[in-house]
Amino acid sequence: MRDIQDAADVLWPVYEKTSKRDGYVSLEVSPYLARDTKGTLDEARRLWKLVGRDNVMIKVPGTTEGIPAFQQLISEGVNINVTLLFSQKTYEAVAEAYIAGLERFAAGGGDVSRVASVASFFISRIDSAH
Repeated sequence: MRDIQDAADVLWPVYEKTSKRDGYVSLEVSPYLARDTKGTLDEARRLWKLVGRDNVMIKVPGTTEGIPAFQQLISEGVNINVTLLFSQKTYEAVAEAYIAGLERFAAGGGDVSRVASVASFFISRIDSAH
């Protein structure tokens, strides 16, 4: 955990200079939780709190079980890097979950400008122009 915190600290000037658009470090929940919504939520919250850095993103799988966890975490103001995206359909579900999560966060008085997310899409999986 200390390595992640140190990396986030080293990248903090980039985070500030780019107005929170760059300078993030990602840390993933266990891949064994990819099919466990509650387990993903619990682990992502634990990691977010333990690291305690605004320029950290918690990696959450874009599985059927991971997408509701992603939406909930965004609604709590947790920065998320959604991984394991292999189809356009899944990407669309992630985009909808992101918007819904931000709307809930804003409705609760949260500052959406401080929430960041990345969708790590494996473009080679859908690219048919070889």
